[in-house]
Amino acid sequence: MRPTVELTGEHNQIKVMLAVIDAACDRLDAGEKLPPAELDKMVAFINGFVDGFHHDKEEGLLFPAMEAAGAPVEGGPLAVMAGEHEIARHLVRQMSEAASAYRDGDGGVAASFVESGRNYVSLMLAHIDKEDQFLYPMADGQLSGGQQQELRRRFDAASEADDIAGLLDDLRELQEIYLPGERRDQRPPQT
Repeated sequence: MRPTVELTGEHNQIKVMLAVIDAACDRLDAGEKLPPAELDKMVAFINGFVDGFHHDKEEGLLFPAMEAAGAPVEGGPLAVMAGEHEIARHLVRQMSEAASAYRDGDGGVAASFVESGRNYVSLMLAHIDKEDQFLYPMADGQLSGGQQQELRRRFDAASEADDIAGLLDDLRELQEIYLPGERRDQRPPQT
């Protein structure tokens, strides 16, 4: 499997979490009180899976391979994607701070979680679309078969080093709570 196919599969899992966050924001916006542990799991998934696993493979492995194959760094698509990762990290810090205050009993921060959560969802949906439609096909066209195999080997090593099973369990649990009508075949597969 090409490394970009793996990344696209991870995008599918991330999109499930984005739908969960969007549904949680709708509930908070409507005045519903949510269990703080659920907000914590959303933030933990983003920090652990999205940023710590998926973005690490992009920034640490895919982007350098593309750069070595001749992709422009300054002002090019790699810089745009890395910049959006930084914006996403800022929004997640805001979500985390709001979730922490909410856990400590400050219900007034729900609006803060909703604002940063919706901004994160919007940013990431557009970001994923750019990567799936533009960046990954660009990578597939630039990287030779040998470069693809080396990248695949490095992706496999990164996947073995990261323990994401618990995060994927949390994703399935939150999906059942916040997206109860989803078809079974739309559930994210375990990796």
